[in-house]
Amino acid sequence: MVSTESIAAYVRDRDAALRSLDAERIVAFVKQYGLDGEMPQLADPTHRSFWPAIHKARAQLRTFSHEEREASNAWLREHGYREEVIE
Repeated sequence: MVSTESIAAYVRDRDAALRSLDAERIVAFVKQYGLDGEMPQLADPTHRSFWPAIHKARAQLRTFSHEEREASNAWLREHGYREEVIE
């Protein structure tokens, strides 16, 4: 069972990595939590989906301020991406 502390640590690490907008820090987070197996593009900042995925994540997180989410939505619009997450 996953503990409350481990969930809190994940959220803290995720938010810090995504807020940094530092590719190395984001990749380190992705590898630390084993997300590169399911989403290998998140371990490669040169992959064409890396930055759009980062900004789509930032735009959806309620732990981010409205201003942070809007900055990522603006990035997506400026680069020709849709703001919505499509499943």
